[in-house]
Amino acid sequence: MERNPIVLAKRLSRVGRAAKRLVIDEGHARSTLSDSPVDQDGNPVPWITYPAAAYLDSLDLTNRRMFEYGAGASTMYWQSRVAELVSVENDAAWRDLVLPKVDPKVVSIRLATDPESYTGSVAEGAPWDVVVIDGYLREEAARKAVPCLAPGAIVVLDNTDWFPEPAAVLRDAGLLQLDFAGPGPTKAYQWVTSVFLSRDTDLRFRAERPVVKGGEPVPYPPIDGWPAQS
Repeated sequence: MERNPIVLAKRLSRVGRAAKRLVIDEGHARSTLSDSPVDQDGNPVPWITYPAAAYLDSLDLTNRRMFEYGAGASTMYWQSRVAELVSVENDAAWRDLVLPKVDPKVVSIRLATDPESYTGSVAEGAPWDVVVIDGYLREEAARKAVPCLAPGAIVVLDNTDWFPEPAAVLRDAGLLQLDFAGPGPTKAYQWVTSVFLSRDTDLRFRAERPVVKGGEPVPYPPIDGWPAQS
């Protein structure tokens, strides 16, 4: 343990700044206090890990069609980022709560109260550019989603550390699995959200470089005689 008080103070300051990045800038404090997935400004966000959310937010999905198992805060978040969003929900009361908060020009929320119609709902309107699996019956939902994917599609599967079976289904279909482990809204623990990429995925990004919440990129210091970092 460092005993020099000046060095220790600097390190503790870094700890404080790092904690602020998560607790304040990502909105973890606000989401925990409200017990709902929101950012630092109270806007709804997907209930997935922050690293996965940051990666997905960097993608340009404005011309993509999305299908989502399970409606909620993520529906409100994605509606301004995609061309069309269809969610399927098994709970009528919850669907009625979400419907007034979404744009009917972009979003439709289907009600499916039996397992077969719930998992099979993805076939109606297929193919889809993006499929989000974060509801009930995830393994069967993954099986039903695979033949409904458009060329170059991506699939988002939450809690892959808890549900390895649907992840295996997607891998067996030839999709490439990217795992994003970390904390997320409202929770005091870490979990894993995975993004599955088609092998012919043509990803488009919203910016030339990733954007970090709560700060600007800090370049490496220059080295005498070396060209500038790019």
